[in-house]
Amino acid sequence: MTDRPPSLSDLRREIDGIDDAIHDLIMRRAQIADRVRKAKGAEGGGAVFLRPGREAAVLRRLVARHGGPFPRRTLVRLWREIFAVIVSMQGRFSVAVWVPESGDGYLELARDQYGSHTPATLHQSLGQVTQEVVEGRATVGVLPLPTAEDPLAWWPQLMSEMAGTPRIVSRLPFAGSRSGKEALSIACLDPEPSGGEDRGLLALESSAHLSRAGLLDALRDSGFDPVGVMDVRPQGPDVRLTLVEVIGFVPAGDTRLGSLGDGGHGPISRVVVLGCYAQPFSSESMDGAPSGG
Repeated sequence: MTDRPPSLSDLRREIDGIDDAIHDLIMRRAQIADRVRKAKGAEGGGAVFLRPGREAAVLRRLVARHGGPFPRRTLVRLWREIFAVIVSMQGRFSVAVWVPESGDGYLELARDQYGSHTPATLHQSLGQVTQEVVEGRATVGVLPLPTAEDPLAWWPQLMSEMAGTPRIVSRLPFAGSRSGKEALSIACLDPEPSGGEDRGLLALESSAHLSRAGLLDALRDSGFDPVGVMDVRPQGPDVRLTLVEVIGFVPAGDTRLGSLGDGGHGPISRVVVLGCYAQPFSSESMDGAPSGG
């Protein structure tokens, strides 16, 4: 006698059991997060509990072990919602988003990264987004990815090395861009490494006579591996600000920073680490068919 195939009712009962198990684990995760909040609260005194490097590491691990027909992109979105809720449980959490008159999708990027129910304020001024973060009215600011084609640049505002200056902590969207629209997020916290593919963003003040090639050579001579120049902003006839992306995590006290300006590259007068971020997934890695399971 052969076993009969499961009926539709049997399959639905199995799904109900799986739903209950998922729900139990979510509740358990929230309970542990609350214990983390209490443990950190005793030491950190209400500091923001945002961990972009840790979140990126978790998502990379989950995507690497994923199999079956469930889309990777949706898997990432589910966990991003969980991250947002957990952060909001541990302290006040809100987002300031730059939204031009045309809309342009930056609110959607913010929702994908920081949760669909996280409070968000919309601003048509780039400077106002930064100010919201500086003055503590927003935990995170979402701003457009800098390009040389933009009429205005927001990143020079972050070149202060005073305590409390926001730093770049994430690049959006983390699950790969379908629309081509990308953004960076800023927060008043020190960026952390993700343990994988990280990128550093350096702002350099130099003589306007130093060529782009000379500037990149200076970075290489100091031990950096530049990806390329993201933006250049003249500051009068003799000074230029340049935003460069480099491979790897760059802490604020990186010893390589001190060697810039040596070895014949004296026109570089100042370097500021504006932040670091975990390299997002590519669209191809998100949209391809999962393997295994």
